[in-house]
Amino acid sequence: MMGTERAMIAKTGQGTRKWSGKRREEILKHGKTKGIVGHHVNNVKHHHQWAGLARNVRFETPKQHYRSHGVNWKK
Repeated sequence: MMGTERAMIAKTGQGTRKWSGKRREEILKHGKTKGIVGHHVNNVKHHHQWAGLARNVRFETPKQHYRSHGVNWKK
């Protein structure tokens, strides 16, 4: 999904979150940025139709990701 984000940044200068200039450069150069993970908004185990869709992924810091899971990694 970071590939879709990279293409969006390359085309528009912006992505799905407010990236710093440094992070935008990392994404454009390396296709990823340190300290960011992709979080599935809808669990693809239960919502197969969302599997592989970029709009189902939100890029978060590990702390944000943990909170998105309701502070429970098993969710």
